[in-house]
Amino acid sequence: MFISSKISILTFSILMAVTLVSHAADYTIDDDYLQNLAEEADKLEYMDKAKQEVRQSEQQEASFSPSVVANVQRAENSLRDFERILLAEYPFSYQLYKKLDMSQKKQVFGVLQKSKKLSQTQHKIIELYNQTIN
Repeated sequence: MFISSKISILTFSILMAVTLVSHAADYTIDDDYLQNLAEEADKLEYMDKAKQEVRQSEQQEASFSPSVVANVQRAENSLRDFERILLAEYPFSYQLYKKLDMSQKKQVFGVLQKSKKLSQTQHKIIELYNQTIN
């Protein structure tokens, strides 16, 4: 009787292990699906917040805010200075910007140097980011 109990417990354990392993793939699919949903939600959140930052920049530029003028003057000196200001002042725009490749980043920096406006630069970031995800 004792031996048959051990065999029954062993058989049950093996069946449970096989069942769990066979269903593990189903959980992975769910995890991947949920991960993709979370990434899409982040993209939308970053995009919405970046658009809010653009409106903020436009308002500051319209009022000729001295801090905006100083930021533009510092930002147009180098790509590195631009990236620092973008990260410090416009973190959601920066999140989109960092997903661009180097040639796109140079395009963005070129817009800043030509327009002298951070809002136009941010519009370019959003435009290029949209191109990369579509």
